[in-house]
Amino acid sequence: MRNLAIACDMHDSMSLIRFQEQFKALSVASRDDRTDVPSPMAAQFLVDNSHLAFLMSDEAGNICLFNYMPETQESNGGERLVLRGVLNVGTNVNAWLRVKGGRHHDQRHTSLFSVSPLDVKSITQQQTCVWASLDGSVGIVRPISERQFR
Repeated sequence: MRNLAIACDMHDSMSLIRFQEQFKALSVASRDDRTDVPSPMAAQFLVDNSHLAFLMSDEAGNICLFNYMPETQESNGGERLVLRGVLNVGTNVNAWLRVKGGRHHDQRHTSLFSVSPLDVKSITQQQTCVWASLDGSVGIVRPISERQFR
């Protein structure tokens, strides 16, 4: 993740950019090439252990979740970001903040979900994305396990 960046463009949606140290150059690794979509407002990385996803908010109040999956057919060899889900939050999200998850020193983990001791290790390797909107709303996007989802 050290060599990656996300760029939002009003006309071209979102692009995943990588820095190539060998050539000292920036290059587009992948992009959201959907047509007729609302203009993006902001974007952020979503970290879940060793998995990396990308969040993008748009002018229609949607939060889109993308993955970079070069091995899948729908990504066209990695040129296209794969849309995994869309959530309409009803407001224009214009700022993201990524916060490290897990325990800190002697503090207990606080969550809306009950957490078993086995899940604590994976939670410490997750990051929560906090968003703020133009109307003053605040919310979070956080990866959860399949068991917590059900």
